[in-house]
Formats: sequence, C-alpha cells, structure tokens
Amino acid sequence: MKIPGAALVVASIVLSTSCFGAAGESTEQIYLATYDREALDFLPLAMTTVRVKQAEGCVMVEVGGSSMLALWPVGYTATVASGKVLVANQQGNTVLQEGEVAQLGGGEIALEEALAISIDAVPEQCHTGRAYLVTSVSQ
Repeated sequence: MKIPGAALVVASIVLSTSCFGAAGESTEQIYLATYDREALDFLPLAMTTVRVKQAEGCVMVEVGGSSMLALWPVGYTATVASGKVLVANQQGNTVLQEGEVAQLGGGEIALEEALAISIDAVPEQCHTGRAYLVTSVSQ
C-alpha cells in the first residue's frame, strides 16, 4: 500500500459515553481509529468474516480467532450502549454491534502501516501485531 507524501488527513475518535450501573453512573471511553480513504493509493476490497469487539477500550475486530485493531473510514463512529459497542456509518446508521458476525470489505495490514495512516497516537493497549483496514460493511 502506498501512502502519498502529501498531507494525510485522518481522524481518530475517542468518544465518551455514559453507562448506568447498579453503583450509579460511570463513564466509559472507546477508541475508534479512522483513516481518509481519499488519501490512499490502494484500498483492499476482499470480504472477510469478522466479529466486532472491544478490548482495553479499543474497537477491534476478531478475524479467525485473532483480535486486531480496526481502522474505519472517516465519519464512522462508535458508542457504547448497554455495555456493547455500536459502530455507525457516515450517515449515523448503526451498521454493527459488538458480538455480531459481519462481512467487512478491506484487508489486513501491518500495525506499522495502520499507525502511519491514523494521525492520533493509537493508544498502546490498542496495538496488535496486525490491523484491519475497513473499506465496506455488509451484514
């Protein structure tokens, strides 16, 4: 995957959400990494069966039993409702819920590539050996 030398506009989102439990109100944070698909020269399009999950406060995908950081197109967001991660597309429609099996277009990339296209310093707890670059969602 080639990344052009021009400025890469990428957003990473940390969303705070409130969850209510028996002990009162608490706040959870969930990290969702995003990238600007227009800034990339190549987008993987293979369809892969994944399960969305949260680990260490990060939105991850499980592929073949391995958890990896997921990078979503700019405009995707994540919230936590009833203890489960919900991922919404650019139009604000929920497209995935934690635990669901879905088909994602995209492909696995090295963590170093993922870190290069996500402008935020990806939290250490989100670092995995590989990452999944999401290009589309199909349920």
